[in-house]
Amino acid sequence: MVNTVVKHYVETHSDITFAKLKEKFPDKLALANYGVFTSVENAGKYAEKTYRMQPEDLVYLPKGNITICTCNYWRETQISEFIENAKKIGLEIKVE
Repeated sequence: MVNTVVKHYVETHSDITFAKLKEKFPDKLALANYGVFTSVENAGKYAEKTYRMQPEDLVYLPKGNITICTCNYWRETQISEFIENAKKIGLEIKVE
């Protein structure tokens, strides 16, 4: 779900920068120090376990020419906070 939301946000805000996206989806929403997303370049040696790294999951930010990956470690509390944050920035989240 997180990946879908971030992808949608980037698709509808194609001029967004990495820094501005971090403001919209701050690291504190995710577990530990993983952040909601990071650049593929900075994902580290545990990237495959920590982030969604499949080509179809990666998100490209044209402004800055950066490809990001979203974190795949989430607990119920963090998901709830992520959803509340998404609503605050104007996104409609439907939980099915």
